[in-house]
Amino acid sequence: MSLEFSFGWFIAGLIITIIGVIMMRFYKTVADFFYMRYDVIQLVSVITCVVGLLIMFNLVPLALQILLSPFTNSIGGGQ
Repeated sequence: MSLEFSFGWFIAGLIITIIGVIMMRFYKTVADFFYMRYDVIQLVSVITCVVGLLIMFNLVPLALQILLSPFTNSIGGGQ
């Protein structure tokens, strides 16, 4: 598998990361708006930032390949 840099995925990941940072900065307002606890919003914002960074550097296909390789090798014949 070859890893390639893509400007489209970089911009999408940057937008997702910015949304996570905004949620982290204004977590009390966001939590009050969605009627959620503060710690839940903080956890969601950290997860959003991490996913945004993974998308920014196009590491999602690599992570999926690592996670799904045991299942696909046993089903596909394991070449």
